[in-house]
Amino acid sequence: MDVFQVSLNTWLGGNLAIPNGLLFQLDEQGFGGVTPSSFSRFVGSKSLTQVISQYTNTVTIPTEQEADRLIIWVTENSADYVASIDYAESLDIKVITFSSLAALKSWMQFNHHFVLAVANSHRLRFISDSARNEGGTFNPAAGELLLRFLRGRLLASPCLIFAPAVETTAYVATYERAGSTTDIQILRGYIKALAEGVRDLEWVGFNV
Repeated sequence: MDVFQVSLNTWLGGNLAIPNGLLFQLDEQGFGGVTPSSFSRFVGSKSLTQVISQYTNTVTIPTEQEADRLIIWVTENSADYVASIDYAESLDIKVITFSSLAALKSWMQFNHHFVLAVANSHRLRFISDSARNEGGTFNPAAGELLLRFLRGRLLASPCLIFAPAVETTAYVATYERAGSTTDIQILRGYIKALAEGVRDLEWVGFNV
């Protein structure tokens, strides 16, 4: 793994610390190395630069008055939600997508103060799959782990689990400002409410 880190850092220009979240994704079995199969799954159909940017891009910290409205969407298939992402962006909402919780965690380490600024201005919402493949391993509790992570970081921003099936998402009822749905209209309403700056409740709860 040390040789891989040095090689990757050299390829990136030699001035970047490789985030732990990125290494975790590559070394999915925890044996201290990178296999061709894990590397291929990690990169997928994107370029290596695009994938790594999920872990390393930093964002200028805005004041609460300057903060854009932001949706952070964690899904393994963002291409499936292009129409909804376009809808959000048409309402002047910035959408940042991540393919795994590990990628989001690493990005948030770099952008912690930015996330807090947007969250404190009530201009941040999260959307997630209920389950997804992460690093070649199926994670049936992906949505719950995201909620646990956010609330553990004292981020009370709304979080909606949106997926084709949400029967296993009853856990949302144990969190404030959390919900799950399969209904595209509920999703669109959730997005629109962020654009309008209103505190809506239609999406809150299990399988609404």
